[in-house]
Amino acid sequence: MKAIRKVTSLQLNAFLFILTNGLLTSGMLLPVMGQVTSDGTTNTIVNQSGNNFTILNGIEKSSNLFHSFRELSVPTGGSATFNLVNTPNITTIFSRVTGGNISNIDGLIRTINSSNPVSLFLINPAGIVFGQNAALNIGGSFVGSTANSIRFSDEVEFGAANPTSPPLLTMGVPVGLQFGTNPGAIINRSTVNGAGLQVPSGRSLVLAGGAIALEGGRLRSLSGQIELASVAAAGTLGLTINDNDLRLSMPKDLQRGDVSLSAGARANVSGTPGGRITVNAENLNLSGGSQLRSGISGIGAPESRAGNIEINAANTININESGILNQVPATTVGNAGNIDITTGSLFATNGSYLVTNTRSRGNSGQVNIQATKTVSFDGVDRFGEPSLIFTGVNAGAIGNGGGINITADLLSVTNGAYLASSTLSRGNAGTINLQTKTATFSGQDAKGNSSYVSSAVATGGIGTAGDLNIRTDALFVAKGAFLSTATLGKGNGGTMNIYANTASFDGFGATGVATFASSAVNETAEGNGGAININANSLSVTNGALLTTITVKPGSAGDINVNANTLEVLNGGQILSTSFGSGKAGTLTFNVSDRITLSGSDPTYFERSQLPGFNDAFSTGAASGLFANTVEGATGAGGDLRI
Repeated sequence: MKAIRKVTSLQLNAFLFILTNGLLTSGMLLPVMGQVTSDGTTNTIVNQSGNNFTILNGIEKSSNLFHSFRELSVPTGGSATFNLVNTPNITTIFSRVTGGNISNIDGLIRTINSSNPVSLFLINPAGIVFGQNAALNIGGSFVGSTANSIRFSDEVEFGAANPTSPPLLTMGVPVGLQFGTNPGAIINRSTVNGAGLQVPSGRSLVLAGGAIALEGGRLRSLSGQIELASVAAAGTLGLTINDNDLRLSMPKDLQRGDVSLSAGARANVSGTPGGRITVNAENLNLSGGSQLRSGISGIGAPESRAGNIEINAANTININESGILNQVPATTVGNAGNIDITTGSLFATNGSYLVTNTRSRGNSGQVNIQATKTVSFDGVDRFGEPSLIFTGVNAGAIGNGGGINITADLLSVTNGAYLASSTLSRGNAGTINLQTKTATFSGQDAKGNSSYVSSAVATGGIGTAGDLNIRTDALFVAKGAFLSTATLGKGNGGTMNIYANTASFDGFGATGVATFASSAVNETAEGNGGAININANSLSVTNGALLTTITVKPGSAGDINVNANTLEVLNGGQILSTSFGSGKAGTLTFNVSDRITLSGSDPTYFERSQLPGFNDAFSTGAASGLFANTVEGATGAGGDLRI
């Protein structure tokens, strides 16, 4: 006989605890249980057929229809259908869930038998989870919220936390979402048809609650609006409705929560014209290839303009291997919108990007960042793609690049990251304005690509480079990083203006390339170089670093103008303007009130000159100095040197 093992009650209880706890915490192992039930307060009738629920009646007030549920969860493959056969003339459904349980939605929510495009409000203070199979099929906008109540223009509230029977209802328009002390979270994992939760063209998709998490989930509104707002304490979000555009307003004193996009999540409003995205949060986290996207899609039109992507994160924005894109793609006509960011700190790492550009016919937008603390772009992703800001005109396009405007306490661009506004085709690059207490540009990536800031006419471009304006207390450019307003195509370089208490250009990168600031007319260019103007209390150019303007073609090199109390050019540092062709070298003017120190040479110069990354076109030997010269064989005149 087989022995029978005795199981003690303690062992059995432990086993049951592990089993049930594991199932409950795994979440994905448990199917969504369908449950749509009326709470009896609004004449809501629910008819069930298997996993499909048909919702009828409610209370009609002019164009508003009110429904109240004890539970509202839709199972996988199931549906919740708002059948408006008895109320065909309404335009907005307001629905609340009062039972205190989370709404788990992994099926279809839809409206039928309506004479109008119908918008749907769904509020459940306990929380809302949209599963991978969740979908919307409604004629209007959608608002999902964990607010306690909806406030209306006549001060009536339709509340889910303390429902009244019958509730006081209204014909007014909603003006706010009232939250309790601990709002539930909203999670979206929907990926249906690659779009996830989707509303019709031009409509608004709004998620407003506690923590907002897109865990691989997608949101789509073609040419419409997407709003994400996270609230962490009791208060009211304002709500304004202008036709199909629903806008939330976040009071400054309302405590915010976190918004996150992970695992390839998307919020996309591109179309003709492109739509608008707004995010309000304490912290915003984008990771794992996630993206916020607007821009023009389809055929487009010359007058079309994408809406802006607006982010207001009171504390920190972390973007890791992810990005924000506002673009006019190839074969499309129209103008990209702006990327506007207000935050405490912004960190973009591992190949993250902020891009507004045109690849066809139209203008790119601007990138505007206002940070009270730090803005940092650092490093590359696993494929070697750098962290960056880019506004510009891509190859084959016609249009103008937008500006880059950053205000911060600390700005850091390191390890191969860059900020650039460029034209690679027909059009002008934008102006870059950087205003900080400290600005640091430093280093190269593993492949030897330098960190840099540039507004340039690239090879093949036809247009004018933008200006580069830096206002800072302390500027540090080191380890092979560079600043540039060059022209490599047909057009003039921009002007570089630096205003600083202390400005330091130092050293070289791992590939031997010098740290430098340059406005150059390169060998592929037709045009004149821009000037470099530096106003500083103290300017130092040391250890092989360079300030240079050059011309290789008939165009003239730009001038270099330095106004400072002290100037130090040490250990192979150089300030120079050089003609390599028929163009004239620029004039060097130094207005220095205290002292100029020129000393030493770069002991690494000849060793570095043998490295593949070394660029001998910028420097003139190993010695420290001030140079306004021509090279052997050039026909252009040397520049003047004025001290």
